[in-house]
Amino acid sequence: MDVMNLPESDARSPVCAVADDILGALEASRTNHFSIYIVFKANMVLKKPFKLLYHTELKSVTDLSAKMADSDGAPIWDFATGPRPVRSPGHYVKLDFFDTGNKEVTCRWSDSSMKETLIHQGTLAPPPKDYMKLLLILPVEEASVQVMPEKSYGAFELMRKFGKDVPQASIGCPIGFTCSTPKAMLRCSHVFCETCLATASKWDFDGCPVCRAPDTDFIRLKLRHGPCPFDLCCSDEDSSGVVLIPCGCRVPCKNLEMAYDTEKNNIQALVDLVRVCPYEVCKQNVASIQKPFLFKIE
Repeated sequence: MDVMNLPESDARSPVCAVADDILGALEASRTNHFSIYIVFKANMVLKKPFKLLYHTELKSVTDLSAKMADSDGAPIWDFATGPRPVRSPGHYVKLDFFDTGNKEVTCRWSDSSMKETLIHQGTLAPPPKDYMKLLLILPVEEASVQVMPEKSYGAFELMRKFGKDVPQASIGCPIGFTCSTPKAMLRCSHVFCETCLATASKWDFDGCPVCRAPDTDFIRLKLRHGPCPFDLCCSDEDSSGVVLIPCGCRVPCKNLEMAYDTEKNNIQALVDLVRVCPYEVCKQNVASIQKPFLFKIE
């Protein structure tokens, strides 16, 4: 899923957001039920509970600060009776969301580290306005967890069973190189972190800082960890993947990349082939497809 560290987050008080809209995922689900697995990749101690936050669709998630998310988010559990705070690699917390009608959302959580399977439930009030989306806020660094819906978790477990590495999506920035902030893709297909792009605009750059293309409209690039959602193939390390528009989801699919190379002069044929973004948390209709020039972090 689309996980990002929030501005003002630091090592002492890390805060990241799962930027995929839970309300949208529930609406796209035929069963009014959607599950998220938060798998821990490192030893850590959770100092705060996971939270849910309504955020307006009129603003980018990158406008949300760590302080605001932490203060305004609604805790999913009472920390004294919640999941075990001490986490080890491979442990997970599962969140099940249900649309109970009247725009209310019920959330259940379970903890893999507990010997007994305990299920705890709470209900979140409807959003204060219609154009709100529901975000999951985690008190951890983005790099310390892997967040995925149920279908992806099944593929993740299968890969671990057979000793295969789970692909990690990482793209550098030609300005800051090792930036960890969200990435933006310009229409010319060059990719930058949003912080560096905002700084470059103050330097009176006329368009793209790399190719000087005049159009500076951009979309936020959504990097999703794991295998290809179409056929579970794993892309080569040097594969750039294919970006779907308008959602901005990057798909690490060898077959789709080869189809792009074949049909790049006839994009409509490729759009007709894909039709809808394959990720469970997105499912937007595909308007066009781009294969950006991406920088691989060594």
